[in-house]
Amino acid sequence: MDGLALLKGHLFVLRGTRLDVYSSPDSTQLAPDFSYKWLRYISVHQLNKNSWNDMVSCKQLLSLFISDQRHRCVYKLANVTDTAVAKLADVPQKPHGLSITPNQTLLLTCRDDHMLIEISSQTGELIRQIELPAEIDCPYHAAQLTTAQFVVCYSTTDSGNHGVSIVDSQGGTMMQKFTQLHYPSHVLVDESSHCVYVADYQQSRVVRLNKIISSLELLHEVSVGNSDWPWRLCLDDHTRRLIVGLDKGNVIILQLPNIHTTTSV
Repeated sequence: MDGLALLKGHLFVLRGTRLDVYSSPDSTQLAPDFSYKWLRYISVHQLNKNSWNDMVSCKQLLSLFISDQRHRCVYKLANVTDTAVAKLADVPQKPHGLSITPNQTLLLTCRDDHMLIEISSQTGELIRQIELPAEIDCPYHAAQLTTAQFVVCYSTTDSGNHGVSIVDSQGGTMMQKFTQLHYPSHVLVDESSHCVYVADYQQSRVVRLNKIISSLELLHEVSVGNSDWPWRLCLDDHTRRLIVGLDKGNVIILQLPNIHTTTSV
C-alpha cells in the first residue's frame, strides 16, 4: 500500500506500480451505499514498487498527484478519465510523504534531509524549503495547519522516540507533541472536527487527537487487527468516512464520528 486519494466520485488506491480505481459512494444518495466497486487500473510504471511513495488529490484542480521517492519527482493525473500520469516536476530531495495544503500547494516530507518542501501543484515550481527541528530525526509525513504551523509524524533513531508534533516553522520549534505512538506513518487533519488522525503503524491502530488551541490530546483509538498495519489515511468529509490503507494492500473504511468498520475493498 502506497497511497489513497478521493476525487470526483472515485477512490484511488496505489499499490506499487498499480493504481486501482474504484467507484466511491456518492454523498448525495438518499440511501447510503457503502460499496466501492473496482472500475479499472492505471499502470504507473515509473515507480519503484519497493520505494516509499505517496499520493494525494486536489479537489479544486480535479487532479491527482503521486510522489516518487526513488526518482525525486512528482507525477500528476490531470483528470480522473486519464489513462496515464505525467511528470509534474523534479524535486531537490527524496520525498517520503505527500499532502495538499489549504492553498492547494503540495507539501512533501523528506525524511533523509529532515525537511518539508512546498511546491506549486500547477507548475511544480519550488515555493519554499522548511527545516525541521533537530528532535525530529526521521519525519515520515506532514500536513499544514497554518502558514507557519505543521503537524508532523516522526521517529528519532538514537533515542527511539516516536510521535506526532505541531511544528512552528518560523521559530523552528516543536510546540506540542504526542509520543504514545510506535512508528506513526501518516497524519490527516480533519478541519470539521478539529482533530488529527494518525496511522500508528506498529501498534496496529488509528488514533484521533485533539488539536484545538495547539494541543495534542488522545480522544479515541481504533484497532485494525493484529495481522496488518495502518499505513495511509484518506478522509471523505462529505460522508464522514475515514479510509485506511493497510500495509499488505487492503483498505478498511471507518465511519466517523463514532468509528466502526463498515466495509473493505
